[in-house]
Amino acid sequence: MLTEEDAERVLKAIDSTLDIFSPSVQQSLYYYVQKDWGLSREKIPLQPNTFANAIRRIFGVGAWVIETKMIESLQNEFRVALTSNEFVTAMGQLLDKLEKERLGAIG
Repeated sequence: MLTEEDAERVLKAIDSTLDIFSPSVQQSLYYYVQKDWGLSREKIPLQPNTFANAIRRIFGVGAWVIETKMIESLQNEFRVALTSNEFVTAMGQLLDKLEKERLGAIG
């Protein structure tokens, strides 16, 4: 489970990837993801599959570039190595690593 702080860091990584677009394109992207998929920006870390599907529908074959860049941003933000080149799987790997870190800190 993501903490609120980790969710903010995921959003920061996604936003840094979407910085390749103008602010108006970013706003439009978030608007259409909300409108067409019912996914607010704040819920993206909790529903990466829905977000990835939206990105794929919006950008078509070009979505893999965005997904790859988002994964790189996640790796940089969390200082972890993620082996998947698919966003949803990489998010799963990130959650596993964060959970192991928390358990290690407790035990």
